[in-house]
Amino acid sequence: MIVGPKIVRPSDIVSVWVTILNEAWTTTRVAVSLFNQHDEVAANEESLTPHSPTAIIFQVPQNAPNGSYKIYIRGTLPDGDVVFYNETNVIFHSKSISIFIQLDKPMYRHDQIGNNKMIYYIKILYLFYSELSMYSSLFRFTWIF
Repeated sequence: MIVGPKIVRPSDIVSVWVTILNEAWTTTRVAVSLFNQHDEVAANEESLTPHSPTAIIFQVPQNAPNGSYKIYIRGTLPDGDVVFYNETNVIFHSKSISIFIQLDKPMYRHDQIGNNKMIYYIKILYLFYSELSMYSSLFRFTWIF
């Protein structure tokens, strides 16, 4: 059984959980790779034993380019036989904006007005000068810079 993410982002630490259910495969080498077109972007492999859920972890590089990505998973026995193989498309989202919020108090009561300073950066630390709408479950804010 294999469980992994559907969305990956630059600098993400990705965990793909694998459980070997076939008891005849006493030791299975499982390799997980993230590919962009024809290039391997990140990879890792582990030796697994049956009925022991294991996370195979790798990190997406910060400079990973936009494009279509696939996760490839391959299980092999010690004699080299491939016992399973799968590939799955994943959605790649690059980071678009960072928001740094500084408040004048750590907590507010319902009747208080708060002062804040917000700084917006796009993905490569350029200041963002434009209208920005922010939504929460209680309020909707719009700032124009």
